[in-house]
Amino acid sequence: MPDYAAANEDIWPSQNDVAQTAGNGKKLLENQWQEVMAALTAANFVYTGGVLPASSANLNIDVPACQAMISGRFVDIPGSTTITAAASATSHVYLKLLRDGANLVTGAAFEVNTAGTPPADSVKIGTLVASGSAITSTTDARSFAVINQARIMKPSVGTPELKTATGSATVTDSANVIYGIVLNDYSFAPTLYSSDGSSTWGMWVPQTTDPANTVARIAISGAANGVTFGARWRYVTASDDPTVWIAVNPASGDVVAVWVSDDPPSVTEDVFLDDPMEGLVLRRQQRILPVQPISVPNSEPKLIPLEMLSQFAIPQAALDAADRHIEAKKLNPSRRLYRALQFHTRDIAPSGWLHQNGIYKAGEFRALTPQERRQRMRT
Repeated sequence: MPDYAAANEDIWPSQNDVAQTAGNGKKLLENQWQEVMAALTAANFVYTGGVLPASSANLNIDVPACQAMISGRFVDIPGSTTITAAASATSHVYLKLLRDGANLVTGAAFEVNTAGTPPADSVKIGTLVASGSAITSTTDARSFAVINQARIMKPSVGTPELKTATGSATVTDSANVIYGIVLNDYSFAPTLYSSDGSSTWGMWVPQTTDPANTVARIAISGAANGVTFGARWRYVTASDDPTVWIAVNPASGDVVAVWVSDDPPSVTEDVFLDDPMEGLVLRRQQRILPVQPISVPNSEPKLIPLEMLSQFAIPQAALDAADRHIEAKKLNPSRRLYRALQFHTRDIAPSGWLHQNGIYKAGEFRALTPQERRQRMRT
């Protein structure tokens, strides 16, 4: 697909000094800094202009003047640029940066393609729907700053701008046994549940001494034997570090509890070692042992390497969905298996699914075999 060069653009900063006035592409000028700071955001976006005309009598159309933030560069296209749509097809229009062999910015251009694949260093302008000889309709696809105080009524951060994630813990055991669950730091109040609808109660666990952190701890209990119960919570996140803990019956390998979250209980070093299964009690009359990592009589807490999730035969479709999600959200690709498990189970915190389908044998957390599943159902 051809590139349609923009004319008279100013791009700051650009080591190649892409500017109409010599030096303006390199220098930190007051007006340039003001433009950047007025619309600072992590995503590429159109700042103003660039609204496509509704249609065109032929396959050519003019993209109006616009300003955009692309890969940290303020891009000013002061005049219109004529582009050409593909006949009898839908074309996608992007404003992108051009780079030289040294990866330095040399200019800007509008790319038109029919695949809908965004080029590198770009922001989408819109789409063009064309017959064999004319552009019959257009769609505005510009994205604006996620947070721009000039565009909202008061200086605040709305709910869509909050970066949150979900954690959950699932336990199955005897009635009236108290289980302690550590939530993530910056957690909201959790939801408690039980598989049979029997009463599940919870309370905040008081500390005998100041723990010197704000990680929440709750205690929950079911009201009947063999009932699956647990908690699910939402919290503010920033670390992109999914974590899976299990508590195992060492004799049978049965997984009696699972704790999962997009992050460890805390991202701060001083409380990173807090065990999510801290305080877990598996039988009546047993006491909590305050050791690190936590040790509970008749159970073994295990921090599960995410690579071990490959033992659960996650479908290729879920792996592909995870790859697209990781690329779109700029997440850590080494967390691919956990992201794929989220897509496969359609659960953002799939402790329940892992609890139901997993077993720990010979040092591996893996999926139940058909025989093991039948045996579990009989017991």
